Amino acid sequence: SEYGVAVKQLYFWLLVDREELDEAGRVLANINPDKLILRDGSNFFNSSRTELGLAKIYLAKKQPNKARQHLIKLFAVYEDGLVHREIHGFKLSDRARQNVSTRLMIKRFIDTLLDVNFQYDDFSFIRRAFIVVQGLNQSVASLKLNEMALRFVSGSVGVSKLIRSRQDLNDRHRYQKAKLIRYVDRSPDKRNQTLEDNLREELRNTRSEIESLEEEIKDQFPRYAALTGRAPLSLSDTQKLLGDDEALVTFAGSYDGEKTHVFLVRNNTQKVYTVDLSLKEMRNLVKRIRTGITPVSKSKQLPAFDVGASHALYKRLLGPAEETLRGVRHLIVVPEGPLMSIPFGILAAGPGDGTSTTADAGTSTTADAGTTRGRETSSVSKGKTTSSPGYKSVPWLAKKYALTMLPSVA
Repeated sequence: SEYGVAVKQLYFWLLVDREELDEAGRVLANINPDKLILRDGSNFFNSSRTELGLAKIYLAKKQPNKARQHLIKLFAVYEDGLVHREIHGFKLSDRARQNVSTRLMIKRFIDTLLDVNFQYDDFSFIRRAFIVVQGLNQSVASLKLNEMALRFVSGSVGVSKLIRSRQDLNDRHRYQKAKLIRYVDRSPDKRNQTLEDNLREELRNTRSEIESLEEEIKDQFPRYAALTGRAPLSLSDTQKLLGDDEALVTFAGSYDGEKTHVFLVRNNTQKVYTVDLSLKEMRNLVKRIRTGITPVSKSKQLPAFDVGASHALYKRLLGPAEETLRGVRHLIVVPEGPLMSIPFGILAAGPGDGTSTTADAGTSTTADAGTTRGRETSSVSKGKTTSSPGYKSVPWLAKKYALTMLPSVA
């Protein structure tokens, strides 16, 4: 029965989440795959739970070709949703509730794509992972850009009507997709091929209307379109935008929070790698760094700066890419998670003379900016601050590169 299939599908998802792939495979054997997989325009969150589960099972069974098929199918759903701003929820009011779960699913997708590449040396999955990682920033950046754009055009009757029309078309498109999914998911004896074909035709027509309206907005209100119509950039397109002495780096935490993926792109090469830096460790290092740049409320002086934490974070994130970064003068950084709360210029590429890279996180000596954590290297007099020779010798990233921080790749 349909009820029985739904229960088995939920159980299948639970087993995949718990990495119990053998049992998940046994459950899958008792379900018609056509019933299990949501097709024909399903949203990313629902599709990913099934497609990623199947891909992980086939990878565990050493059947990479079957795993690739499911990942490619899911990527098509993902890319369509990212382009049309539907990844992080269908309505603004739902976004906060859906965002956490969807971000975790995106991270699991990135993990699996990179796993296929690392196991089977399939570079096409690196290219896909680079596009998928842009969805992690979409919820933060696109919302802010949309808010900014709406402020720019407030009071403009023409663009307001077009935006309202686009919202209505998007609502219609989502309703049609949901309706088609319901019909496709019926048992074979209850499906109506003519009705399904008609619904697909309606979907194509609505999508065509949306695309025409997007072009009209772009032509009549280019400033608004530039701020809100940011499609993801492919790896090759990103490389074309970079100069010979430029590099772009972006990050993604793993699904389990135990590792960090790093994507470094130059105009003629790229380096994608995974480091053993957990979300917990990253938060701790960022907290120690921020303590050194946050004035003490009463004295208004800066606490001692933790050069050790700064160098440790640099070494973990960018240390493996030092050779690839050779010759770079301009580094473009797209941070994610805790990294968004610090300026990258204060990361230390080395310890410097007179400073310690093994700073004690429990020490909290308060002094001016010429003091290392737990050890004074300068004097403080009323109205004067003497800079520390140790701090001056630290190879700060801001000395090494011209830095640009961006909210998203596109």
